[in-house]
Amino acid sequence: MRKSIIFVLSAALILLSTSIALATDQATDTTVSNPKRIDTVRIWSPNVTGYVMVDPAMQSGQEHTLRFAVLKTSGAITGFGTWQVQFDFASLSVVAAQAEHKQPLLGGTFQYYAGRVFTAGGQITPAPNGLYAPNWSSVYLPFTFIGDGFGTQYTYKGLDLYAVSTHRMSAAATYKGLEALWEDKVGTEIGYTTPYGVLEFHPSLKVLFFERGRNQYAGCNWFNLGHGLRCYQLAKWGVTEELSLGLTLDIPSVRLKGFYNLKAQTTFTEVVFSF
Repeated sequence: MRKSIIFVLSAALILLSTSIALATDQATDTTVSNPKRIDTVRIWSPNVTGYVMVDPAMQSGQEHTLRFAVLKTSGAITGFGTWQVQFDFASLSVVAAQAEHKQPLLGGTFQYYAGRVFTAGGQITPAPNGLYAPNWSSVYLPFTFIGDGFGTQYTYKGLDLYAVSTHRMSAAATYKGLEALWEDKVGTEIGYTTPYGVLEFHPSLKVLFFERGRNQYAGCNWFNLGHGLRCYQLAKWGVTEELSLGLTLDIPSVRLKGFYNLKAQTTFTEVVFSF
């Protein structure tokens, strides 16, 4: 009788142990078959914009020149920040492809980015929206605009500071119309564009101090003629000399430009489409 009781209890313990093991295996199988999903990269409502810049032919025998056809897209990197890519179909090249991260700092915003980035010169040049004419080309042209590396930006109440490292070091600062740009082995540019109209005039002046050679000066003024029409007066002296007059017309998503160089007696035209 005693042996029978022991046998029954042993069998019950074995059955209980087996049931527990099976339950544990089932729970483990359930956990493995339904792992927690972690999104490392995903797109938040991708923003797609761009612009097309064309120099139309003005004389018979000439052809239209497609200067830029840039498509921009951006998204989010979960837990880190954002990304952006800009591709130029005119040159079949990547204009920018960078990851970005922003965070508050000392009452402002600090941002750092890495990849194919805009240099300090590329950060503050007004193209394409603010570039109404080639008035600053001789000032900005010596600077590089795109490079592979990393950069930082700090923004505080209208003050923007940039420091970018690619194949060269560059830095820039802008504040309420004032700007300063420096790039290693190129030089320093200082300029001011009034953010306010002075008797309907909007003058600006920029100076480029080359590390080697003469300085370059560029002056510009514009005033409104109404209905999206502006009149520009441009002057350059120093390394490059020029005196030009021009008109620009802004209509939704399109900007028309026409300038005449009084000194060289040449004409410059351009059409910019944005979307």
